[in-house]
Amino acid sequence: MIRSCLLLLALTLGPAHAGTPRTTMAEFQALRWLEGRWRGSHQGEPFYQSYHFRNDSTIETRTFGDSSFHEASDSGTIALENGVIRNRGGGAEWQATSFDSRTVHFEPTTQGQSSFTWHRISLTQWSATIRWYDASGREQHQLYMLDRVGS
Repeated sequence: MIRSCLLLLALTLGPAHAGTPRTTMAEFQALRWLEGRWRGSHQGEPFYQSYHFRNDSTIETRTFGDSSFHEASDSGTIALENGVIRNRGGGAEWQATSFDSRTVHFEPTTQGQSSFTWHRISLTQWSATIRWYDASGREQHQLYMLDRVGS
């Protein structure tokens, strides 16, 4: 009986990392600062992203190759599921391991992926810091600045 209850609990909660914060629907709304269109750059080349709340618990993400925001090259979701914020896209998944009104940190749910942190700087700017380990086991990181496009 106890084993059945534990299995049911594990299936309900999903594979959350130890220490993963439980997030309420009201707390998830703090991510509304992401909503809108953003421009960043990588190795001198611009990239464009949009974030849109589909409903109270799901944000749609899209990446575009140019500033027209017409043809998405990638898409994903950030969703609140059973109290855990999950970010899915490109066949990968991460979950939030720390979260407040200005910063959210995501760790991969499978090995071999990078972790990343988003930090709100102002109403019109935020940063994304990607972290990974090289072949020698040394931590590497890359900082991206994103600026709001339009109003």
